[in-house]
Amino acid sequence: MVLELTAAGSAALPAAQPEIDRFNGELRALLGDRGFARTASALGRLAHWAP
Repeated sequence: MVLELTAAGSAALPAAQPEIDRFNGELRALLGDRGFARTASALGRLAHWAP
């Protein structure tokens, strides 16, 4: 399944970027660089998984 943003969602994404960056920073602090990279990789694989 692929979820796509509407035009309005795409336009709003830049405004959300500071919060996304804050979340990623907190997650990186919690997991460490290696744990963050492994988690991001796993989420990427799940995003493209075809059962």
